[in-house]
Amino acid sequence: MSVRSRLSPLDPIAAVSVVVAVAPVGYLLGWLFVVHLLPLPTAVWLSTVVVSAVALLVASLQSTTVS
Repeated sequence: MSVRSRLSPLDPIAAVSVVVAVAPVGYLLGWLFVVHLLPLPTAVWLSTVVVSAVALLVASLQSTTVS
C-alpha cells in the first residue's frame, strides 16, 4: 500500500491551522541550529518549510487513523 493511499485530505482550515501553529517552531529551529550550516534567511526559510511539511504529513496520517 502506498503512502498516498493512506493519506486523507485535510480540511483547508485544519491545514492552515497546522502551518500557523508550527511555523514559529520551524523559525526558531532555523534561527538556533540550522544557521550554523546555512545563511540566516535560507536556514529560517528551509527549517520552517520542513517543519510545516512534516506537520502536515503527520496530521494527514492521523486523520486517516481517526476516521
